[in-house]
Amino acid sequence: MTHISERDNIQRNGIREIMELAMTMEDVISLQVGEPAISTPDFVKDGAIQAIQDGFTRYTANAGYPSLRKAIVDRIYNRYRKKIDINNVLVSPGAVASINIMLYSIVDKDEEVLIPDPSYPNYDGLVRIQDAVPVYYQTPIENDYLPDLDDIRSKITNRTRAIILNSPNNPTGKVYPPEIVQE
Repeated sequence: MTHISERDNIQRNGIREIMELAMTMEDVISLQVGEPAISTPDFVKDGAIQAIQDGFTRYTANAGYPSLRKAIVDRIYNRYRKKIDINNVLVSPGAVASINIMLYSIVDKDEEVLIPDPSYPNYDGLVRIQDAVPVYYQTPIENDYLPDLDDIRSKITNRTRAIILNSPNNPTGKVYPPEIVQE
């Protein structure tokens, strides 16, 4: 007999519902999932084909190819003059996977993660997958969609393990100034 999890704390992402509905309509401009408006550039496609021809078709180390991780270390140094150790670089298949790995490593059951409101809907689901508790802090239009720092402070408890700070914010597009991020 197949066992199916009884978890019911994860809601379907509304963005996907909108996308599927839009796909049934004509003359609709799709803006809901962040799909680029341009085709993949030829140099990227050519690079992917070359990588396949060069045999880059196998599993990698869990943290990613060392050569790619070294290139990331070099880029961070060249761009920001910040030295980081290659062992502190992890390559993932995307932002959702990275956030999931991060949350899995620091959040336990019933602990809290602060999330901006409004925010990218997957944050809520990723927190709930950890059996953790999403707690929303305000980024009100009256404050030009900037985080309300007093609201954040008021929601930090002894169960708070993370604060998701999304800049530029999805969906508002607001870029938080450095002093807000620092605070």
